[in-house]
Amino acid sequence: MKKVLLWFWLLTKRQLKSVFFLILLILIPLLSWIVSGMDSLKEEQVNRVALFTRDEDEISMAAVSDLLSGSDCYEFHVCGSEDELMEEVRTGKAECGYIFNDKISERIEKEKYKECIIIVRKENSILADAVSETVFASFFKEFCRKTAIDYVKNNEKFAGMDPEGLIQLEGTFENYLIGNGTFKVEFEMLGEESSFAKTQIIETQAMSFPLRNVMAVLIMAGSMLGVLNWLLDREMGVFAPMRHDFILLSRPLYVFIPSALLGISTIFSMIAIGENSSIFHEILAMLFYVILLTIVGTVCCYFLKKSFTVISAMPVLIIASLLVCPVFIDLSLYLPVIGILRKIFVPYYYMISF
Repeated sequence: MKKVLLWFWLLTKRQLKSVFFLILLILIPLLSWIVSGMDSLKEEQVNRVALFTRDEDEISMAAVSDLLSGSDCYEFHVCGSEDELMEEVRTGKAECGYIFNDKISERIEKEKYKECIIIVRKENSILADAVSETVFASFFKEFCRKTAIDYVKNNEKFAGMDPEGLIQLEGTFENYLIGNGTFKVEFEMLGEESSFAKTQIIETQAMSFPLRNVMAVLIMAGSMLGVLNWLLDREMGVFAPMRHDFILLSRPLYVFIPSALLGISTIFSMIAIGENSSIFHEILAMLFYVILLTIVGTVCCYFLKKSFTVISAMPVLIIASLLVCPVFIDLSLYLPVIGILRKIFVPYYYMISF
């Protein structure tokens, strides 16, 4: 047992003597922590935007409600009067302000678009242009919802439609407004009865840098590096004077050590960016993944005869893993065969554990 621990320590020490590998182990969690801190700082620096409605118009109130609850980039708030809004913009308490004019719904129906929304901004304000995109997008989402519902209510083609169909339409449109999806309604006339056809919503998720998935591929590369080192040492005759039992044990040790070191670095990175839902889950999933890589790498040490084979295969396997496994995007949504092909790549089994 003492010899096993000694071999383990010597191989670990040898791995850590690689300056590049050591810097990589330290740099990954450090950069993750720095980037995470910068993101937190950005979240704290939220720009305030003032809102005011001159009446309780349906579209205006719905747009204001949507802005108050739906924006992560700006802090929208409602002022009690126009003078208060002007004062906040003038003193810098608000970056800009938006006054929703009275009877906006009526103005739009009569195609009188002038001054429906009054923008109050500081001179040379760059941010106000970006805020305007958010405000008008929210306003027209609510306008489109009302238009769609009013169209169905007032169109004689749907006069016999079951009231539940209208409720379904309104509810589905509400889901569209609060989600990141596309909205499609199909009406189909079947004989004498009207049938409210199906609604299709395609959901999309907000993208963020998939650090865990990228690290899964990097850890796999580390295990392949262990296989390469073992083959190189065998070719140079390092194992010639060694006992047979050490040669047997050396195969999994060569693969396990770099994989485990990168796995520990990954766990610290997940903690640094606050993505770990459970530290126990993180450790358990990583332990399973490292053991799986060790088994696969050990088998490769038995069957591969030349180090050149690993050198040639490494870039191919890394690129293939990045493309086939759902690292940045899940290509199986577009090419179903990818869903079958990715099951032969070891990183996939770590990714699906979260």
